[in-house]
Amino acid sequence: MPRFERMCELPCGILRAFQYHESSLALQRMIPPWQRIEVRSDDRSIRDGGRKVLRMWPFGLGWDWEAIHEGYDFPNEFRDRQGRGPMHSWVHQHSFESITDGRSRLKDTIDFALPLPSSIGEWMTPGVVRQLDAVFRYRHQKLQADIGFEKWLQVPRQCRVAITGASGLVGSSVCSLLNCLGHEVIRVRRPSLPKGANHPGSSLDPDNWGRVVFWEPDKGLEHPEELEGLDAFIHLAGKNIAANRWNVLVKQELRSSRVDATVRLAEQLSRLKKPPRAFVSASAIGIYGDCKADSVGEEHPIGVGFLAELAAAWESSSSILARTGTRICQARLAMVLSGREGALKKMLFPFRMGMGGKIGDGKQWWSWVDIEDAASVIAWMGLSDQAHGPYNVAAPESVTNAEFTEKLAGILKRWSFFSVPKTALRIAMGEMAEALLLSSCRIVPARLMTAEFPFRFPGLRASLQSNLGL
Repeated sequence: MPRFERMCELPCGILRAFQYHESSLALQRMIPPWQRIEVRSDDRSIRDGGRKVLRMWPFGLGWDWEAIHEGYDFPNEFRDRQGRGPMHSWVHQHSFESITDGRSRLKDTIDFALPLPSSIGEWMTPGVVRQLDAVFRYRHQKLQADIGFEKWLQVPRQCRVAITGASGLVGSSVCSLLNCLGHEVIRVRRPSLPKGANHPGSSLDPDNWGRVVFWEPDKGLEHPEELEGLDAFIHLAGKNIAANRWNVLVKQELRSSRVDATVRLAEQLSRLKKPPRAFVSASAIGIYGDCKADSVGEEHPIGVGFLAELAAAWESSSSILARTGTRICQARLAMVLSGREGALKKMLFPFRMGMGGKIGDGKQWWSWVDIEDAASVIAWMGLSDQAHGPYNVAAPESVTNAEFTEKLAGILKRWSFFSVPKTALRIAMGEMAEALLLSSCRIVPARLMTAEFPFRFPGLRASLQSNLGL
């Protein structure tokens, strides 16, 4: 029977390494962004009898994979085996070993058999092993980085953090990171629930990993008293800026979902007996407008145009909380890179077809940030008393659009001869094309660099390779 093995050393003891894997969102956090996997059910336990069902799409075909946990031996090992799924057999052993200086070693061992005749199975096994190596390289690197970030963060106790936008690209990563670091996460979301789910107010979440407080942007929190004494409130909800071509109505909806909703939320939180110690709100580097080739730090003046005005109003909409002593932070997000969704995901199809290329002349500066760094910065803002005010959430390495497309095409081993004319974009997208794709903003994360924030992906190539599994 074929066997796959991979080991990694962790900057923590065996107890902490094992506890990380017992976190209720550890499975979701470990799924690589390039894999299409949906968690259908999860009892959030790795103890004997624990069960998870994943929906997978190998070769474009949908399969349900049931994993059953057994062999639980805290803090030394646990394993899962396939109950039903596409493999003939599958047993995954997680083994933990203490080594010197407060470090530990994780060893993943997988014994598997393909559901094929032996001759074909032998021919396909090396390809399966290569895929497993990519997956577990990603998992081990993320685990090492998470534990390293936890040590840098130095938060000595469990914190209570509420998050809006928890199901979004950035919010879901913030939730899983905080959960795996041992903090309590409360999701603040709309009250539309699956049939049979509990309601109203605060309840156990339908997917059974934490608490929920219900909120509607145009009405506010249903039961704000459930959020007394929070360590941090992280506000990431807002209508997708690029979902529709901009017109007067769409702009009003964008403003309402950001500015009006935040004002209402901040007013409710400010009336609590114990308002949150920190309030972190999303913002965007669009606040600076088109800066040509200038390097832009947080002290740069606010720009002109719809995006700049919207971001500035969004940042000021929580000011009432400052009067209560709440620490206020704004996360000015650059383009967030993730292989799972967002801008990078949308680029992949044309680039993989060999039809990708620069936008216009490609000279405009594109600032970006890896999804893991974005989540880590926002978690730090919420939990660290040292964070306050606006931060440019961008990687230290800015690139031009032409450089970005060249690196993406190179990693995918495709040509990038094509270019998209500016005129065509303006016709297709209107004002949004100029603001989102053609403007230039060379962001410097000056305040994060001063704080010596440990970027996981300061360079573009490493971020793209991690998100695409290449």
